[in-house]
Amino acid sequence: MYNCIFCDAFRFKNKFEVMMHRLKFHSEVPKDHYRDKTFGLEKKKCKCGCGCETKWLQREYRYNDWINGHNKSRLGKRNNEAQLKAARIRALSGALTFLGRRHSEKTKRMLSDKNKGRCAGDKNPMWKGGIFKSKYPKDFNKDLKNVILGRDFGSCQMCKKTNSVIAVHHIDYDKRNNSIWNLISLCRKCHGRTNHNRSYWHMVCKDLMYFRKKEFTIWCHKFKE
Repeated sequence: MYNCIFCDAFRFKNKFEVMMHRLKFHSEVPKDHYRDKTFGLEKKKCKCGCGCETKWLQREYRYNDWINGHNKSRLGKRNNEAQLKAARIRALSGALTFLGRRHSEKTKRMLSDKNKGRCAGDKNPMWKGGIFKSKYPKDFNKDLKNVILGRDFGSCQMCKKTNSVIAVHHIDYDKRNNSIWNLISLCRKCHGRTNHNRSYWHMVCKDLMYFRKKEFTIWCHKFKE
């Protein structure tokens, strides 16, 4: 829900209704107020008493009442007055973010050791049971790839790009099936998409090759004539 900052008497479902209300009932407001995102409202200071100015909330069209971390009611049971005081000191010194600081070498090594093997092997969400270890057969070579690229005129069969690197993709994801109509030319972007939701992209590529095969057979009959 949204409120009008001038009368604060209505509640609206979206920003468009708020703007229509302002144009209808508050058209006498100077246009300079609309040029600024803050609509000419006075800045607020944090209620904790640190004296820092709060940020403008673009979605709610108002200034925030608190600075992040200064609202004692939201700090939780584990926080006390000492932690609240430390948060105010950090806010005044401008050290609320990590900007301008660096981790020590000891911390870097600790983070590196902690994250090693975190997404390796079967822990990775893209794990397919170790199928990457299977090698391509010898008949899947440059000559076969050039034949497929020549058949598809060196363009991606999904987005029709020709000015990018074109790869040859196995439609049924079987590296041993090197049939001409099981191979399709794809650019890097489209080839990367086929690694997700394989059943869907298998049907898409299969349909593309069906129409491509149909066009190829018609073109061959015309060439013979």
